[in-house]
Amino acid sequence: MRLTAATPLLAVAAATLVATLAGRALWAQMFSSNPQYKITALEIQPGATKSAAQIRALSGIREGDNIHSFGADDVRRRILSSALEIEEAEVAKTLPGTVRIAIRDRIPVALLLDERRALDAGGLVFPLVGGDIARYRTLPRIENGASRMVADAGRRLSGTPGATPETPESKMERALRVVLALDARPDFPVRVDTFDVSDPAYLVFLTADNRVVRILWEEIPGDAEIGDALDLLEGTLRDRRSARVGRFDVMRSTRKVHARP
Repeated sequence: MRLTAATPLLAVAAATLVATLAGRALWAQMFSSNPQYKITALEIQPGATKSAAQIRALSGIREGDNIHSFGADDVRRRILSSALEIEEAEVAKTLPGTVRIAIRDRIPVALLLDERRALDAGGLVFPLVGGDIARYRTLPRIENGASRMVADAGRRLSGTPGATPETPESKMERALRVVLALDARPDFPVRVDTFDVSDPAYLVFLTADNRVVRILWEEIPGDAEIGDALDLLEGTLRDRRSARVGRFDVMRSTRKVHARP
């Protein structure tokens, strides 16, 4: 009785297996093993950080491969996971045998400790490679005094809006917000060369003409307050009398900028 009852189930399972194998064989015959779908054109639009040959190697695709043997999303993820300096990769397949890959580089807005590590506008730490090391050497640098402690490449800096930053990473994230605020002011009177986040009370930055600016961490909890502090500083810097001043302490609480030789 048990054998008789199980026979229909076994028959269904066997039929399903046969159908599955037949379906795979048919798919292979029509698509994945069909020479009509061999890749004959691999068109790559590289960015500045990687050559077409390097992108080809990262993709893992070669002419002669079957276009149905991989997924476009899989290739995209492979490229992005292999090179943090690439922000986006677009992979498109056109039948019967053309694959197009277009690369968009990640844009650095600040250097982190040295010329080989950078931050993008979202706070992602990534390496600078090749010609980008020289290309972006004049970006503002975020430092932590003599400490070399820094978030690893691939990590996104995190901070707590509205609170006084206490950890090196949260201070770096707050300094990055100041960098972005300055980027939005192309006519700002001075260029900032270095931000130092090692002081517990102040964000300190050094201008390209060797002047020092200090802003209390507690007075720049968010973007609006950062913008207000920069307004105060800009107004002072545009005063002719500030040309001989070597240090500026920006105090939002009193609406003053204390200038010292």
